[in-house]
This record gives sequence, C-alpha cells and structure tokens, in this order.
Amino acid sequence: MELLRCDALKKSYGDKKNKTEVLHGISFSVEKGEMTAVIGASGSGKSTLLNIIGTIDDATEGSVIFDGRDITHLSRTDAAILRRRNIGIVYQFFNLIPDMTILDNILLPIKLDKKKPDKELFDMLIERLRLSEKLKSYPSELSGGQQQRAAMLRALLYKPMLLLADEPTGNLDSKNSGEIMELMQSFNRELSQTIIYVTHSRELAEKADRVIELSDGNIISDTGKDRKL
Repeated sequence: MELLRCDALKKSYGDKKNKTEVLHGISFSVEKGEMTAVIGASGSGKSTLLNIIGTIDDATEGSVIFDGRDITHLSRTDAAILRRRNIGIVYQFFNLIPDMTILDNILLPIKLDKKKPDKELFDMLIERLRLSEKLKSYPSELSGGQQQRAAMLRALLYKPMLLLADEPTGNLDSKNSGEIMELMQSFNRELSQTIIYVTHSRELAEKADRVIELSDGNIISDTGKDRKL
C-alpha cells in the first residue's frame, strides 16, 4: 500500500538572475514497510529531497502526498505537528538539546503533545538501543554512537508512519555506523517501519530494499536489492 508519493518535485533558490535549481522534477512513491536509500554525491539534492518530504522545506513546484494527504505547503504549525506525530526524523548531528538529560530529550516530542509514552515500546527500545544506563546523562557525556541511538529512540517512540534519516552514520566510525544500520534494518523488519535514509555510501545504501540514486537533482537509477545498481 502506498504511503508516500512525490510528483514532479522541483526546488530552486534565488531569483531569476541568480537562480540555483536543486531538484528537477523528482517523482517516485514509497510503499508502507519499505526501506529506501537515497544515494548521491554531495550537491545531488538528496538532503533537499528529504527536507521537502519531512516538511522542513517547501517545494518550488510539484507535490508530496503522505498517507493520502497533500503536505506540500503546510503552515509551520501544521508541519511541526505532522513531524511530531507521524514523521520521525534522525539527523547526522543528532540534534539533542545539550542542557536536557537523554530521557528528557527522548520524551520531549511526546510531552509537547501532553501525552504519555507507550511503556512497552519505550522499554523495548531502551533495551534494544542499550540506553538504560544513560537516561540521566547529558548528551555531552555520551559517545557519538550513543547520541545517535538516543536520537533514533526519540524518533521511533511516537511510532511514526515514516522514519527519515539524513546521513545517520555520517559522524560515526565504522563500528557505530554498522550498528545504526543494523538497528534500522531490524526496526524495518520487526516493526514494519517505513524508512527513507540518505547516504553517500553505496555500501550502506545496498542494505535497503530499494536504492534511489540522484545526480544533479535528477533520479538516474531506482532499483531494488535484487537488481544490480
């Protein structure tokens, strides 16, 4: 079943004299439960595409349909609510608030909605992500890998329909990168979590069910694991 559809997405910056076109009519759809990697060199448009899907940035032209709803040009308030409740986002630089404990960072989106976390899911994620002894710590007291696991827990605790990850292993060593990818794969398999992640690494991209390759703002390849890139 289709969860996401991008139709003829274009993105440009600047005026007519100094116009920079980043995306040139990107179209694709993602099924529920699919794990998709978006790969491309720096400047290919992959992070811009993820930001538009995540309602952080607006498309210049085209549309994004998420769960049957057009989310292309939401207000800032509606976009923030959508991200908090339905689209989890994991960034390369973790985005943890430095003067809050790891527990408070994790629970912040749920507290903003004045809700309580799913205790069973919380306990499962804490165990799987090996953070039970770090909940009272502050981000500066954790390793990069631990901070990224905390960011992932925060994104997954709301049970988002879609998880977006922008270079989630970009600041990690090879060991931690491997662990983060294994975790995303396990959440995809065991929880049927729909995931789109951006990477510049072909090796990491091949861990997905499907790989979309961008170059200069265009899709040049869209392939599953059973087909050679």
